[in-house]
Amino acid sequence: MKKLFILSLLLLVSFCSSEESSSSSEEVVSEEQTVETVPEPDIDIWEAAKNGDIQAIKQHILFGTDLSSKHSNRDNTPLIIAACHGQYEAVRTLLDAGVDINERNVEDVTAQF
Repeated sequence: MKKLFILSLLLLVSFCSSEESSSSSEEVVSEEQTVETVPEPDIDIWEAAKNGDIQAIKQHILFGTDLSSKHSNRDNTPLIIAACHGQYEAVRTLLDAGVDINERNVEDVTAQF
């Protein structure tokens, strides 16, 4: 009888410790699955480029906005818009983010023009 009691106690301890280890592994998985989401920027990427709004441009970069997207009837990219408006820091930020400097609009103009 004493052996049965000890065996039951060992099984109970083993069962409780396996639940603790499985719940802690679930916690690790849920922590790993937590992805920080970046809120959508308040202004569009072309307006941010035109105004030289570096914070908005950086937010677009983190948000995953297509930084080479075309805008207006001339298909200007944010880089072309920033360059045309003399927003040098915005140009540098976009180039550092990997935007193609040779991207052309419908008039065959690049940001270098």
